[in-house]
Amino acid sequence: MAVAKRVSALLLACVFFCLGAAEKTGIPVNEANVQREARAMNEEKAKLLEEYLAETPDDPLQRSILAVYYFSAAHKDRSLRPRKIRNILWMIEHCPRLEIMGNPAFAINPILDGRNDYEKGATLWRSHVRSHDKDAVVAANAAAYFLSPDRTEAERCLLRARELAPGKADYAWRLARLYFQPADVLGGIERESAEKALKQFLDGYRLADMTNRCRYLPDIVKAAWYSGDFKVLETLASDMRQILGSNPRGYQGSLIFWSNTAEGMLAIGRGDVKAAAASLLKSAETPGTSKLNSFGPNMLLAQAVLEHGDSESVLKFFTLCERFWATGKKQMARWSRDIRAGGKPNFGAHLYY
Repeated sequence: MAVAKRVSALLLACVFFCLGAAEKTGIPVNEANVQREARAMNEEKAKLLEEYLAETPDDPLQRSILAVYYFSAAHKDRSLRPRKIRNILWMIEHCPRLEIMGNPAFAINPILDGRNDYEKGATLWRSHVRSHDKDAVVAANAAAYFLSPDRTEAERCLLRARELAPGKADYAWRLARLYFQPADVLGGIERESAEKALKQFLDGYRLADMTNRCRYLPDIVKAAWYSGDFKVLETLASDMRQILGSNPRGYQGSLIFWSNTAEGMLAIGRGDVKAAAASLLKSAETPGTSKLNSFGPNMLLAQAVLEHGDSESVLKFFTLCERFWATGKKQMARWSRDIRAGGKPNFGAHLYY
């Protein structure tokens, strides 16, 4: 039996050998390949891979596959957490420059996984940041590790990464997202945080390709609104109209919603509530997106129109949104009842989505 398991482990090693060898010659671990291999993993394959790594520990690709597999599997089976943590600590110690280390699968959560193990990883990352003080990738990877437990340290690392690699859009996006978090679900975004986020978002926007611009445009619109920067909103609305004219594959639904939302926000800034309400209704003409269809539409413009006295347009907007946000019908019915009763609906996280 032991011999059979050993043979199986060796066969598994052979399956992955080429990709593993590529990493050892300096070719980065490809995250898409890692995700694909991790999805094909199961507990039996993971055990075989652990056996292989016990004899061939220096294989970052296989360890990356394990890390991504354990990221989800350990939530269901707590007995896997010691293996998960042991593997992550090895990766932090030996592979701080691999860009995949910025993936959440390589973080240790102090609450779920234990403070002691989190601190072990934190100590390793702090040491790497000191010894690789000119390396933007190490600083950015460290920031990803610290992001949830210690946002101050994450910010410090991301600022360092931006300083070392000012032309890399991804670091600007990451820093912007760190700043652009609600103080609480009901409280929205603090203006100071929105202004800091907007600066980084705009840096990333200038540096990014068209695909990533489209991806982050909704966040930039929200940051501009919370910052009260109508000049940026005007530029974004114009850019989105131009991009829509070029028929951007995969982003039409998002751009239709957010270009009209931005134009409605501009109308609010001018005091033109009628034009803002018209833009609100046009935003609901979107065919939808995976995010709009699941999380639902952002309600910043709807709230502004409502606050300026036009409840009927907001109620009509809810009805139009049912076409793509079917799962939100009950929620919008509750908001509608609140409005008709003369109250103020609690949009909660929909002021942030």
